[in-house]
Amino acid sequence: MRIKYKAVFLVLTCLILTSCTTSRFALTGKQYPPYSGVVRVLNEAPPDLKYEEIGWVSGGPNGVPRNTWPDLIAVMQKKAAQYGANAIIIQSMEKDKNLAITQFKELLGKAIRIPE
Repeated sequence: MRIKYKAVFLVLTCLILTSCTTSRFALTGKQYPPYSGVVRVLNEAPPDLKYEEIGWVSGGPNGVPRNTWPDLIAVMQKKAAQYGANAIIIQSMEKDKNLAITQFKELLGKAIRIPE
């Protein structure tokens, strides 16, 4: 019986630690079919390319304030791709150091579609 509780505790702990990052999307333009390629992450708008804004995507903590920049970017890429975006222009990066034990990070970006 004790082993059963340990197994359940271990599974729940793994789920909590791996699901610490979430993303949100606000549609501001036309939605396209999901994009199946790798969504590019840009620090600024491409000066020599035309693009269409699809929406705004954000990544942040999901309950437990523990996430990494790569985790945030990955969930944002996945969310943006669901709306047909093939690139994200990062608009802001925030890190809160006010928590006693850990820090949380948040990213905000513009989801865009660059014609291929």
